[in-house]
Amino acid sequence: MFGRLFAAAPLLILAACQGTPQQPSVTVTDAVVTVPAVPSAPGAGYFILRGVGGGGTLQTVSSPRVERIELHETRNEGGMTRMVALEQVAVADGEVRFEPGGKHAMLFGVDPALKVGDRLSLTFTFEGARAVTVEADVRGPGQAHANH
Repeated sequence: MFGRLFAAAPLLILAACQGTPQQPSVTVTDAVVTVPAVPSAPGAGYFILRGVGGGGTLQTVSSPRVERIELHETRNEGGMTRMVALEQVAVADGEVRFEPGGKHAMLFGVDPALKVGDRLSLTFTFEGARAVTVEADVRGPGQAHANH
């Protein structure tokens, strides 16, 4: 009897290690917001999204100190650079970078009291994964990658 139990032990351990599939999730890292050079102009947001277990789809980004945040992408088409609004961004297993010259968030109606060196709370809402709230470093215009 004990011989059969010991013989079955490796199979039980292997089954336990496989467990249930990992729930889809997305993490947000390296969040940086640049305040606008002109108070009435939009600011910009940059970050890295990492999906696990199938990830999710980024629907919105919001902040209590910003009127609205839109997702955009800078594209070069036929030698012309233009910005295109993105309704959502799929984040599968792997990462999606929001960085200058590519995908980014545009922050409209930024609280004028927000200053370089502050932290700004950003909430990322996903379809298929839990919402994530992070604190972004606030930097000056053109300093998105300073000390980054």
